[in-house]
Amino acid sequence: MLGMSEFAALFRRTVFASLDEQGLETLRGMFERYAVERGEYLRRKGEGSSALYVVESGRIDLMDGMYHSVLGMCGEGECVGLLSLWFPGVGYLDACAAEPSAVLSLDEGAFRMLEFSDPKLVLMMMRCIRTVVSPKLSRALEIAAKLYQEG
Repeated sequence: MLGMSEFAALFRRTVFASLDEQGLETLRGMFERYAVERGEYLRRKGEGSSALYVVESGRIDLMDGMYHSVLGMCGEGECVGLLSLWFPGVGYLDACAAEPSAVLSLDEGAFRMLEFSDPKLVLMMMRCIRTVVSPKLSRALEIAAKLYQEG
């Protein structure tokens, strides 16, 4: 487990940067740290997906499951599966380590415990995510609409 100062420093670079020290301390006890080797998958398209990952070091590629095209990359302080905890289900992208990496993971079970023990923190996490996802989702919908009109 990361020490509090390392955990806080990492999370100050994430979507959760605005959480207070108490919230970060609570989360620190719920995230598990994993080493991921190059080529190892965190999640695969079409499989169940119900965990949030924060990249501590290395790089995780987000890929189309069919063509293996890299659609995005997540590096230190970036998150994979931001909405998976609230909307668990089938993943629509592969997430694969492009190089040896370390990730912190919050699984669905730990998240459900957090919902009962600290609903205020869960609400603050949702607000953090909303501020990041809303502009990106708006842009993605614009692109999708344009592609749909052209197609």
